[in-house]
Amino acid sequence: MIVTILAGIGIGVGAYRAGEDAGITQGIEQVQTAQETGQEVQVVHVVGDGPRGSFPGFFLFPLFLIGGPGPPCQSTEAVPYSGGPAGR
Repeated sequence: MIVTILAGIGIGVGAYRAGEDAGITQGIEQVQTAQETGQEVQVVHVVGDGPRGSFPGFFLFPLFLIGGPGPPCQSTEAVPYSGGPAGR
């Protein structure tokens, strides 16, 4: 189960980074195309755009711990059914 969670996190981070890289590449291509056609280009660089990172991960991690499977049942013997409180 832990391997599956770590694999999911790795896939998610990889997909995010790939999308971010693709967005940067697309932006560079748009600027180059605009310059080639003689359009004026203004590039805005944002510095310190806030925290990036692990808020959802830290928020959801305890839910994985709570919702995970319980301990395995160690008893293999049958327990007789007494019929509940009314059967006594």
